[in-house]
Amino acid sequence: MSIAEKITTIANNVPLVFEAGKQAEYDSFWNGFLQNGKRTNYQYAFAFWNDQIYKPKYVPSPVNANYMFNQSTITNTKINVDFSKCTNITYAFIGCYYLKNIGIVDASLTNGLTYTFSYCRALITIDKLILKDDGTQSFSNAFLECNKLENIIVEGVIGNNISFANSPLNYESLMSIKAALAQVTTPKTLTLKASSFELLTQTDKDQIEAKGWTIVS
Repeated sequence: MSIAEKITTIANNVPLVFEAGKQAEYDSFWNGFLQNGKRTNYQYAFAFWNDQIYKPKYVPSPVNANYMFNQSTITNTKINVDFSKCTNITYAFIGCYYLKNIGIVDASLTNGLTYTFSYCRALITIDKLILKDDGTQSFSNAFLECNKLENIIVEGVIGNNISFANSPLNYESLMSIKAALAQVTTPKTLTLKASSFELLTQTDKDQIEAKGWTIVS
């Protein structure tokens, strides 16, 4: 091989070496940060992170997700987290002002969703929210100022007051919520944005009220 050919070969290999170095650095960081996928305490783990930084090698699987994404500026990345083992999801997404899409949120082991999605002002979609089957969870300010939330499928049982006062939920989302409402003996309140309330038919309203719920808009 001539010197010219060797130089050409080296030049052609530089990008490959560079990419291999970047991959090794990526692997090293995420293997350590996520403990090879075994990390369980994610309190404040991704607070203030953005799209450029949040590129996890493993799907996070928290037991403690308290303030997990607090005030992150993640915008275009869809958040996919395995919450199925999570026992604390309070404040998990609080202040994620630019976040648009969240995948499945399995909150079936948690006692409540206090401020979980509050101030997610750009959030449009939560693919699915899985709740307990006993209706004991609380929802204090869970969706406060979710001003663009249109799409949410609820699985499980809603047994306590819940508010979507700021959210322009579509009809499919409303029907999912309606189906999840428990039959209660102590009156409970479902709060809806006026535009969403207007989507309900009189039959929908009657069926919700027959379960012991008052609809407020």
